[in-house]
Parts: sequence; structure tokens; C-alpha cells
Amino acid sequence: LSLTDSNDCSHQRPIQEEELGNTTENTNNNHHQQQQHQQHQKSIQMGINMTCGALSGICATLIIYPLDVIRRRMQLQGLHRPKELRNNAFIEIHTIIKSEGISG
Repeated sequence: LSLTDSNDCSHQRPIQEEELGNTTENTNNNHHQQQQHQQHQKSIQMGINMTCGALSGICATLIIYPLDVIRRRMQLQGLHRPKELRNNAFIEIHTIIKSEGISG
């Protein structure tokens, strides 16, 4: 079986079956390599997304939790102190740091 090489119109050299088989194997190998590359890219992107999600959760917790503590303490102040003795947020932060330290 021989086919003509479409790239070489002037000499029309017949293509041997071995060459045709090698071309098919090369195409299959290239396709397999492309699939592996795409899977690798997807796994890298998934890792980046997971890292970004974790970092945003950590940042949100580090910022919101202290503010939430201050808010709750101010709410409790409102229940137990007269209005003229209640503190604003900045005074409450100062009081917490003074009495309990930065970890308070």
C-alpha cells in the first residue's frame, strides 16, 4: 500500500506504511503530552486557588475577630453601665490592651 505525499507535489514520492504508522504514533504521543500538560496546568491552578482561599480566610479572621471582641464588649457595657460611663471603640481598645495586653 502506498499513498502519495501531499507536501511534495513535484516528485510525488510514495509514503511507506512504516512512515504512516510513525506519523500516527507521533500524533498520539503529542495528543497525550498535551493532555498531560493541561492536567498539570489545572492542578497548578487548583493549588493557587486553594492557597488564595486559605490566605483570605486567615486575613479575614485576623482582622474581624478582634473587632468582634470589641463590639461584644461594648454591647455588654451597654447592659451594665450608665450611658455616661460607656466607652467608645478607641477607649475600649486602649482599656483591653492596658488590662489584658495585646492578646486580650
